Amino acid sequence: VSAIAFSPTGDALATAGEDRVVRVWDAASHQNRAELVSHTDRVPALAWTPDGQLLVSAGWDTSARVWDPARSADPLILLNSHADQVVAVAVSPARGTVATADSDHDIHLWADPAGGKSERVLRGHADEVRCLAFSPDGTRLASAGADRVIHLWDVATGQLVAGPNANGRHVVSAGVAGGKLVLASSGGPAAKLYDVAAGAELPPSDDGPAYT
Repeated sequence: VSAIAFSPTGDALATAGEDRVVRVWDAASHQNRAELVSHTDRVPALAWTPDGQLLVSAGWDTSARVWDPARSADPLILLNSHADQVVAVAVSPARGTVATADSDHDIHLWADPAGGKSERVLRGHADEVRCLAFSPDGTRLASAGADRVIHLWDVATGQLVAGPNANGRHVVSAGVAGGKLVLASSGGPAAKLYDVAAGAELPPSDDGPAYT
């Protein structure tokens, strides 16, 4: 299995395997709801839209695909503006904006993924972008990758608002903790948390050792 993603409603699970097939499963009964065959190379990432209707798959075949698994086994549209392997995908939980990243260091934003038009391209990484995460309100996008830096982007303008952070590794999550937007990164046996507003690393709350 190369990728896995639960739908926001929790009733469906999407998986992708080395056979390049995307499958959608009923989370309760474990029955196969759909088999989506279109990619011609490995599928490393999957993400659902906030309403759980559309599924976005990233492919090493230089494209991402948008699916409506409940209605068709064929992709609605191919997001094929990338010049290299698409390795990461994220969907804004608030606005439905899709971000796709490739091994050519570029991030593409799609405000209307079903329309197939890339809104803008974010450039700044010096190596392959491997991780993407939107803030809960959809206004910020965090990216990280093989260059071991974290970038924070303004989704509306495409401007870099924070970063690069040379102490970061790979962003693995973005969420809210104690009312603050927090990024989590890891590149080894320890994880680091960052307060985005303050631009500072957060220590463990109990003054104990690092998150290991």
